[in-house]
Amino acid sequence: MTTFGSTLRALRQSRPPALGQTQERRHRSVCALAQQAGVGHAHLSRMEHGTAFPRIASLARIADALGLSDAEIALLVRSVPHGHEGQES
Repeated sequence: MTTFGSTLRALRQSRPPALGQTQERRHRSVCALAQQAGVGHAHLSRMEHGTAFPRIASLARIADALGLSDAEIALLVRSVPHGHEGQES
């Protein structure tokens, strides 16, 4: 089963780099996404490692910052473990 963290990381890395980033940085960085989504970069990193999960509001800001489609948002939401929905951990 795909985990929330690996799904989030894959979606982040599938996006083009932010404007101003060098060609060497092919993937949007955790720090850049965290800043754009208004979440702490350490917390976003913990989410990608599967040790933290976002609240619905944080998840919505992350999805917006990444420009996720409805299907990608559904994929991400389905990967949140049962019992963690809407809970910041």
